[in-house]
Amino acid sequence: MFKKTKRPPIQIQDSRALGSLIDNLPFVVNPMIAELDAGGYKITNLGDATDLKDAVNLNILLENTGLGLHYFLQGSNILSQTAIDAVLNYQVTVTTYPDTMSTIYYKSTVADTPAPFSLAENTIVAIHTSMKVNSTTGKKTIKVKLQFGYVDSDGTSNFVQIGADSDFTDTLTTTQTPYKLHFHVTSETSVPSGKRLWIKVITTVVNDGPVNYPDLWVYNDAPAHHIEWTVEGSILNNYGNANIATGNYTGNGSGATRVITSSLDFQPKYITNVNSSAGKYWVKNENQTPLTYQVNAAGSFAPSIVIDSNGFTVGGDGNNYCNVNTQAYYWVAIG
Repeated sequence: MFKKTKRPPIQIQDSRALGSLIDNLPFVVNPMIAELDAGGYKITNLGDATDLKDAVNLNILLENTGLGLHYFLQGSNILSQTAIDAVLNYQVTVTTYPDTMSTIYYKSTVADTPAPFSLAENTIVAIHTSMKVNSTTGKKTIKVKLQFGYVDSDGTSNFVQIGADSDFTDTLTTTQTPYKLHFHVTSETSVPSGKRLWIKVITTVVNDGPVNYPDLWVYNDAPAHHIEWTVEGSILNNYGNANIATGNYTGNGSGATRVITSSLDFQPKYITNVNSSAGKYWVKNENQTPLTYQVNAAGSFAPSIVIDSNGFTVGGDGNNYCNVNTQAYYWVAIG
């Protein structure tokens, strides 16, 4: 192996000239095993990959994998990226069918909507909630579906639906029942800047025999009550020059707090941590303090990830959610 003094990067227009120019390369090449050390320089203007073994530029990676957005249902009409761990229910009397509830709905603020962003064709939007009715005795029986879309900053004008209506719940009973409903995005949809997200709650009647309608109860203000979907990676353009770091580690099951990284040159605002051994997916943003949310297990909530000034720490929650012994974890930090 040999190493030359760093010089300003050069462009090689013809790969056949590599032999005569190798002395000018600003990085180290091992001709025996083809290792490449860029010596602190970036490899820029990388072409699109065409084979699984090709190097991939960051733009292509983000556009093909996307990033997850997660909002929590708060109160009777708030959609927020901040979770509240205090279950409440809101009750309203159904008066007709189909009936779009005017007092139970969920809207984000403009400030809490990181638009513009796009949802690719065939994206599945999932919403977790729970519902019941106050009585089925002498009452019409009902079920519920949801609509998802965006609206102008005034909160009422120019509603644009994203995807189709969700599937229906089962016929509601007097027992609080959790539901995971889905919206299917049939064509690529872009949410412009300055908009607010809006979830509408719509009831319909199953048995129209009785005269009276029941009261609908919708539960929120708990980690289990949330909406999640994937947006195209171009959303990072909304944050200027976003800082991104990735890494992996193996859990040691110590039960104590464990610093995963403390060498980032930025403070993360958002962390995704995937347990690839158990298929669990954790997210943490700067507004979720001190709690961490597990996406694929409704209601699991613990201070499993703590954002530090230059990295993050896991563990110390008594359950080792993000530090299970011998299990593999992969993380992405964005700041």
